[in-house]
Amino acid sequence: MKTRPPVPITPDLWAQIRLALGGNDRISRRNLALLSVIYHCGLRLNEALQLQRNDIDITRKQVRVRCGKGRKFRVVAIPHVAIDDLASVLPQDGWVFVTADGSPILASYVRSFMARLAHRIGVERLHAHGGRHGHALFLASQNVPLNLIRDQLGHSNISTTDRYIARLNPEARVRAIDEAY
Repeated sequence: MKTRPPVPITPDLWAQIRLALGGNDRISRRNLALLSVIYHCGLRLNEALQLQRNDIDITRKQVRVRCGKGRKFRVVAIPHVAIDDLASVLPQDGWVFVTADGSPILASYVRSFMARLAHRIGVERLHAHGGRHGHALFLASQNVPLNLIRDQLGHSNISTTDRYIARLNPEARVRAIDEAY
């Protein structure tokens, strides 16, 4: 079985996504907030969908991931841009990302929505995990220490984070070696 190469959401692609979701209706704002949390916090799709209001501390700019991969707990940073996107959809309590009737959004909805969004903005493929990929690459490009990226992503070992970033951005390795000479 062939695996497809990862498609990270780059800052340019993120700008296109924001434009495509620029509607002011409740669903557009909710979908933008969801993708913003995934992209700016590096969350997995299911981690974002499981967020409840009390997991988000706007004052401290933190999100509590109660049940990450391997049932691990972690606290991640949430930058002001994601907080701004969340502001209009953040409930008083309960699940953060819900349908019109208040039930939690399903991952299958998000996958379908992302496929439609890819078509709308003219890219071949777009998936929620690409936000996590883009987050890792962005942090690496800003020279954030690898151990902090590891903690943000919830990886157990720093070698996992190193391989993750190397796989997403092999050009960085080529550029660094070329510049060394």
